[in-house]
Amino acid sequence: MMEASGIYLARDAASVGTLAESLPSHTDRIGGVVASGRSGCARTMPRIHGILRPLREATTATRESAGTVESVAGDLGEVAARLRGQVDQFFAKLNTA
Repeated sequence: MMEASGIYLARDAASVGTLAESLPSHTDRIGGVVASGRSGCARTMPRIHGILRPLREATTATRESAGTVESVAGDLGEVAARLRGQVDQFFAKLNTA
């Protein structure tokens, strides 16, 4: 085979004829693979959506819960700081007495 600008050229007409005859069968094979892939995707997509929907709902619920936990943790931090302050005052009064 000779190469011309990245395109391979057949040496004689007999090879070109054979390649040209086999081209439709290769095209049919490719078409069959594409159709098979398309139908496989069509069968699989409802299952994927069935899996993703609960995951999205769980993610949303988790985010909401995380927001609540963060808020409660902040409140507890404030309460803990007040308690520490009160305990410190109590011991300070004990030390002065």
